[in-house]
Amino acid sequence: MKWGLDYQIYLKLTNDSSYSLPIEDLFHVLPKNNQSQNPEFTYFPVRFDSGYIEKIRERYPTTADYSFDLTLTEKDPKTLWSALGSSLEGGWVHFINCMLYALETQELDLRAPIMTRPVTKWKPKPLTESYRRTKGWKYYLPMSMKEAHREYKRRKKEGDLEDLSSIPPEWIKMFLKTTDRMYEIDRLSGDFRRVAKIDVIKILLGSRYLGTAQLNYMKNCVLKAVSNYKLRQMPTVLIFDEYEAAVSLALDETGYVMENIIFKNQENLTEEEIAQRKAIINDYITFINLENKLQFQKRLKATYLSPKNEQK
Repeated sequence: MKWGLDYQIYLKLTNDSSYSLPIEDLFHVLPKNNQSQNPEFTYFPVRFDSGYIEKIRERYPTTADYSFDLTLTEKDPKTLWSALGSSLEGGWVHFINCMLYALETQELDLRAPIMTRPVTKWKPKPLTESYRRTKGWKYYLPMSMKEAHREYKRRKKEGDLEDLSSIPPEWIKMFLKTTDRMYEIDRLSGDFRRVAKIDVIKILLGSRYLGTAQLNYMKNCVLKAVSNYKLRQMPTVLIFDEYEAAVSLALDETGYVMENIIFKNQENLTEEEIAQRKAIINDYITFINLENKLQFQKRLKATYLSPKNEQK
């Protein structure tokens, strides 16, 4: 990895392929001086560490090892997190990234027959809130943009958007601006990365309405996608403007891991200055991992283990 004079980051991968990344297009990070006062969850869309992928592959060597039992038992998951969390062996970042990758690779199809709601005249007595909100949905998730926008607005009005608090704001903005027509154009044109970002939001908005069969189906698809992960993907590069540093990050079961770091005008820096900047950035990444773990534990107790999410 090299910082060019033309505002490009140059990468050379292990397969000898080379890439140039415009600095302005990369994710920019600005560490705050008083980090302890910044309790927000931090999400970076990074690639998976090779060790993490191998661990998943060892645990699930073939698709036959995936749990895909549609019968109801005491061990069946009640939430999407309970379906995926223990299998992925990571925190919230893994949860989001793994779903995102499964959607990008189309391993997870949210329009699969098993995700389609049955046509029925049955109504619960008394009528439940979940029935009122989902009775018009074709799928178990709000797959049309109108349905998804409506659910988002309801949840926002109720102050119930905790599930989306870790999603990058630009994804939320894109989601809210996307119409059904725009979504279909992206989907049919093969822009699966953009579609996946929107679909992740749809999943988080509708996950509390999923049944056992749908949860197990999604778990199966996500595990299959992750186990087939291509390790030669482009690394994720973040720019730390304050320290004029470019950092490539990966994700293992503990959180974000710094793989490589370079500095602008590195030849003009002393070894002491380089070591000091590396230590500061490494401490910042460590802080993010610890803070994310703390915030996730709070969310798990308040949201994913709360009674309202145990009800369908």
